[in-house]
Amino acid sequence: MNALNALDRPDVAFRVNIVFIVTNAVLNVVLVFWIGWIGAAIATVTSACVGLGLSYYSLRQLVTFAVPTGELSRQIIAALSIAGLVGGGRYLLESLDVTHNAFIVVSLTAFGAAMYFLILFTISQQFRTTVIANTPDQLPSVLDTFTAE
Repeated sequence: MNALNALDRPDVAFRVNIVFIVTNAVLNVVLVFWIGWIGAAIATVTSACVGLGLSYYSLRQLVTFAVPTGELSRQIIAALSIAGLVGGGRYLLESLDVTHNAFIVVSLTAFGAAMYFLILFTISQQFRTTVIANTPDQLPSVLDTFTAE
């Protein structure tokens, strides 16, 4: 929807948003009643996919663009990889009898984020180029801050 707003088409973005909200509300009521709170997650994912599809269709009607399928594929590969790694990490932590939930959540979140970055940095030339282009040539030293007179 941001692209629709950027094209100064709030009318189209509004219609897409209405479809998303109505779809989400209806699916939440039905699925939460039918299968419990997991239904809310399913409703949200389904509504987001409907909104994405409708936004894509609407945007295609307004402008011509190429979808970067190669980059999207690499991001999907990285995401599926960390899903497996985080699942394995969770299994390992639970088998070690770690019961502190905050430790498990923080550890797996940090591990997943680091692995996603490393995997994407390894397999995506575009991501690697962007990271390198945004990294300073020389990182400032923390000690220089304290020794300057």
